[in-house]
Amino acid sequence: MKQEIEDAIDEYARKGQRVVAFATRSVEEPLEGIMWRARDIEHDLTFLGFATLQEPPQPEVVQLIEGCRKAGIRVIIVTGAYGLTAEAIARRVGLIDAPHVQIVTGADLDAMSSANLGLILAPLEDVIFAQLDATHKRRIVEALQQRGEIVAFLGDSINDAPALRQAEIGVVVSASGTAVALAAADIVLNAQHPAGLLLAIEEGRAIFANIQKLAAYIFAHNVAEAAVIVVSVIAGAPLPLTVLQVLAIDVGTELLPSVALSTEPPEPGILEQPPRPRTAPLLDRETLLRTFAMLGMLEGALALLAFFTVYWSAGWRPGMPMESSGEIYAQATTLTYMAIVMAQVGVAFASRTRRSSVFRIGLFTNRALVVGTLLSVVLMLALVYIEPLATLFNFVPPQPEHWVMLACFPVIMLFADEIFKWWRRRHQAVQFAF
Repeated sequence: MKQEIEDAIDEYARKGQRVVAFATRSVEEPLEGIMWRARDIEHDLTFLGFATLQEPPQPEVVQLIEGCRKAGIRVIIVTGAYGLTAEAIARRVGLIDAPHVQIVTGADLDAMSSANLGLILAPLEDVIFAQLDATHKRRIVEALQQRGEIVAFLGDSINDAPALRQAEIGVVVSASGTAVALAAADIVLNAQHPAGLLLAIEEGRAIFANIQKLAAYIFAHNVAEAAVIVVSVIAGAPLPLTVLQVLAIDVGTELLPSVALSTEPPEPGILEQPPRPRTAPLLDRETLLRTFAMLGMLEGALALLAFFTVYWSAGWRPGMPMESSGEIYAQATTLTYMAIVMAQVGVAFASRTRRSSVFRIGLFTNRALVVGTLLSVVLMLALVYIEPLATLFNFVPPQPEHWVMLACFPVIMLFADEIFKWWRRRHQAVQFAF
């Protein structure tokens, strides 16, 4: 009869149903002040029957599983439910499609060494952890962390609290979380289903990407400023920028676009990128290559072009001495300053994406950036054309023909970065193909 009951339980469990057993036992009333303990009464029970509960997964769970897979996030079932029930639910939501899956119960976990548990948690292993208590769940989180994994634990019960606290990120859905689980969590999703976790992941990746975009934008003009000064020193030419003019760039015209870039929405396809390693630096090799070797040096070359253009227009030729003061020098430094500001307009819009084409998301969809760049240009014009600011910064308005050159600089920077992004996408596509 016991075997028949167990077979019936397994049959219902394979359908994804929860099975609740009922049993009875007569006990004497405990002495006053003594509380019942489970181990004292949970024996010699008489089986009465069982009930099954149909608890289908929410449709949003399928969306969560698919989104995690695209984002390179592995999902492992760690539950206190019966193993066959958990397997049926996992297959229903598309988490497991292998013909055979390993079910590890709490009793199996107690008899298992840490080394064997680490082998089971290998990335290619299809495994379900079932019939677990709070200690078991925390041990699994610790085993994943020992493998170098960053663990986000999604739970809602009291038994989940230790694992929620142990994991790098404890996540609870506010609609179903107990008070203990909510207190132990790092993130509380104000949603009716766990698919909101994808929004949190997307937002986290967008924040990190925006910091990288902001760093690329700022370092681009820093590299340009350093490049023009170093080249002028090596060539024995006058400094293309004065101290006040450098401050006018760093503190004045660059401030508002920098703030606007921090509000950039998530880049298309950001959830389809693999997670970055824990040790990944903020300025990775791609960012350094793009900022220092491409954007910064190109912007510096355009600034030097503007600087020497003024002298060339005044009759200077290579080998002749260059004036380090006076009207020509002031106009040359002014054009160098304006060249960097105008080039940074193109860099600002190019920095909106790291891999995708900026035309894919719309060039002017970030209204804060549009306003910020316009105000930076207005500030530049005010410093150059309005007294006494122009005298304070030693600015001289450029000639009309110089404006044609300056107007081309944003376009040059934008399309140079578009070519770089295209090369990176093509290079990555070749890597994935192999």
